[in-house]
Amino acid sequence: MMKGRIFRILPLLAGMALLACTTAGCSAGGKSREREETKEKETVWLTMFVENKSRYTGLQEDAVAQYIEERFGIRIKLTTDAALENSPKGAEAYKELLRTKLESNDLDDIMDFGPALTDAELLEMLQKSAKGGLLQPLDQLIGSSAPGLNEDGRISVRNDYRRDAVYEDGRLYSLGSQGGIEDFTLPDAAVWIRWDLYSEMGYPEVSNDKELLDMLKMMQCANPEISGGEKTYALGLPDKQDAETGTVLRDYMMSKGYEAFDGSCAVYFNHADQTTEALLTDPDSIFWKGAEFYYQANQMGILDPESSSMDFTEYEKKINKGLYLASLDGTQVKGKEQILAGKGLKDAGYMPLKPLDDVRTVFLRREDVLGDRELTVTKSCKYPERAMEFLGWCFTEEGARILSQGTKSLAWEERDGNYSLTEEYKKDATLGITDLAEKYGKEKYEALSGFLPLCRDSKGDYIQPEQSPKLRSGTAVEKDAAAYYKKENITGYLESTVPTEGFQEGKPETIEWHSYMKLTGSKPEEIQKKTDAIDSCMNQAVLDCIYAQNDTDFQSKKVQAIQAAEALGTKDIAAWYQKRLEELNQEVTPLLERAIAVY
Repeated sequence: MMKGRIFRILPLLAGMALLACTTAGCSAGGKSREREETKEKETVWLTMFVENKSRYTGLQEDAVAQYIEERFGIRIKLTTDAALENSPKGAEAYKELLRTKLESNDLDDIMDFGPALTDAELLEMLQKSAKGGLLQPLDQLIGSSAPGLNEDGRISVRNDYRRDAVYEDGRLYSLGSQGGIEDFTLPDAAVWIRWDLYSEMGYPEVSNDKELLDMLKMMQCANPEISGGEKTYALGLPDKQDAETGTVLRDYMMSKGYEAFDGSCAVYFNHADQTTEALLTDPDSIFWKGAEFYYQANQMGILDPESSSMDFTEYEKKINKGLYLASLDGTQVKGKEQILAGKGLKDAGYMPLKPLDDVRTVFLRREDVLGDRELTVTKSCKYPERAMEFLGWCFTEEGARILSQGTKSLAWEERDGNYSLTEEYKKDATLGITDLAEKYGKEKYEALSGFLPLCRDSKGDYIQPEQSPKLRSGTAVEKDAAAYYKKENITGYLESTVPTEGFQEGKPETIEWHSYMKLTGSKPEEIQKKTDAIDSCMNQAVLDCIYAQNDTDFQSKKVQAIQAAEALGTKDIAAWYQKRLEELNQEVTPLLERAIAVY
């Protein structure tokens, strides 16, 4: 197995609980806010091309838009709506519309260039727009209208990265929104099972893949079908050949702490050791253990036989019917309690098991301290100072909280430093009839927010109050899981499964290093061709292994796949990634250390 060590940031992880920031750092844009409160300003319109959840374009009337008008004298006029994001190819449609607007010089006042750090086409558009004079340099605007953007260490590190690594002239042309360190309530990459059925079984302990499969077999035998007579299966494999979602074994690998670079199976990032690993050519690697896991599941009759031809839509329909008893990706099954109840499955739901013995990374925190989207003020903006004052507020904890949850008093309240949801909001959220974005402004403009909803603020509270376990009454399975682990709530349940501070010998790591994954950049054409060839070959090869007739057939197909991976240039791909990440270690690690130190 090729393995290249990249970096290690351990001393700082012990302080991952949020540190109190300085007074200036907690109030980006604070000086401009004082000016706004003491000086009446005429109301202006700012056109915005930003990702959003609005039902319509034009002037917005939701509670957050009204608050922004009252406070800043700014009316939000959107030139795109949620229909674009919700289209079958939303990301591509957004990109093409952005390209069209730039080429025709149809510039909005504020423009969102999307995740340009991870998309070569968006990055090229962003850099060309800056170089061509379409975007206003932001340094002077920040100094005069939003000085807090330089004073808050969590934001200034993003700005410094862009000056040094994104723009040739060393100036700043975009703000990196939706950044921070997300603190998950539950890990998505884990073994999620029907907890109500697990409870009925007496909570059998499992420590490895074999024991997990045996337990799932028992669960399936005890619950062979749902009330309508449809057959249940322990596992399914959804949409695995879609390049957007990764390779066949994506969920298994993530549950073990391994993430495929660029969705390819050619090279993986081991988050526990912070190393690159070429796993395809090592017959004893975790990759081939994943193939064997699903092969054994198929042999035991607990893998849905339709998996090889099933897309995600069909998979989700089966999940919502209660046909699958487990998943290795919590995003597919969590929060299904109400849907399952509607199918007659009272108090049913999914919760994650403790990590198995071979798991050394449980993703409870996700690092994205450099920000995910690029917000710009264009040359066409007639009120650049007003635009920057507004963006400065969006990058404060207060602004991020309102952009993610909705307006204070209507959606949430603060009393004695504690946050709570209003009764009206809770009722609307529970019934699921009201459009929360249009009534409360919830997450409608979250692309403008400096912080992700699951980030902690300077007091240790979630940016989005709704994320706090303290504000949730808890479903039956959540309460049962917490009781089983002898804890009061879901947060306590997590404390039972993994350490809360840093790396401990023999214990799982808890952080997903996202910046290193997204900053590798475009590969050389030769390496990209080899990667594409390997993915095309290996996706089918793994499926062939999973559906092998017997052990001998499995081993034969596995050997053939390894030989094919070697012939197609796996070592060359791994060498390129190792070299690239060594370069990133020099470029990015100092910035990450700075950023993590203030979280």
